[in-house]
Amino acid sequence: MGINNIWRENKSNALFLEIMVTDETDRATHSLAIHSEPTSQVEFDLSSCLNLKYLVLRGSGIHMQDSSSSVSPTLPVCIVLNSANPAQCAYPLPVLPCIEYIVLKTITCSSTWLRSLFSTLLTLEQNAVCELTGVSCPGTFISSAKVSCFKNTLEYIRHFF
Repeated sequence: MGINNIWRENKSNALFLEIMVTDETDRATHSLAIHSEPTSQVEFDLSSCLNLKYLVLRGSGIHMQDSSSSVSPTLPVCIVLNSANPAQCAYPLPVLPCIEYIVLKTITCSSTWLRSLFSTLLTLEQNAVCELTGVSCPGTFISSAKVSCFKNTLEYIRHFF
């Protein structure tokens, strides 16, 4: 049984997910048509992780994708924040309803994905903390910051060294 099958069968029961993937290939090869698909890719859809409390994502080999993204990922691991189509769901389930702690370290993501993550955190009934270290978004780099969320309140603390 591959990791995709294990995840697909157990994601609603998962309490802790830690993924660390470094992308050792040259970034330039990702833009070439012959290298548009990785040899193997694992997708982690977080929209069904109803009990997940801790999420740790580290490394340049992780592609972040939100529900509106149409980009075909070329990295070994793809993290989908919310695969549900709101037009097809009268009452969509909340995304990551039990999450308490998220670590994003040395990753690249779109500003749309990061905004979707923060919007998700704002809907939670419990406190949640998201630590960002070495996070690249188009036009910005977050060397070190912490986001705390509680009932529609978001506090952003940027750490300076």
